[in-house]
Amino acid sequence: MLVLVNFLKNGVFGGDSYIEHRSQQKICPCCGKLNIGNYPESVKAPIQYGANVKATVSYMSVYQYLPYKRMSTFFKDMFSVPLSQGSIENILEEMSQKA
Repeated sequence: MLVLVNFLKNGVFGGDSYIEHRSQQKICPCCGKLNIGNYPESVKAPIQYGANVKATVSYMSVYQYLPYKRMSTFFKDMFSVPLSQGSIENILEEMSQKA
């Protein structure tokens, strides 16, 4: 039986939802090898934002012309989602590549 060492967590903010993915780290008592569980293929970072958040950021920037700081405050106040101005810039850059 493997011995549990640690849990790793990655989360996806979806606007009105938060999905936390956990991965276990275990050590084999026979060989001492560290085994780490896999995340779903779509989860690539410890914190990331889902399609709803990305679409809302795009809409607020392109159609409503909101400044980054107001968008950041909106997500914090309405959804308790910590969205920095740098993350907003990254989301808009990613979305512009898809257009």
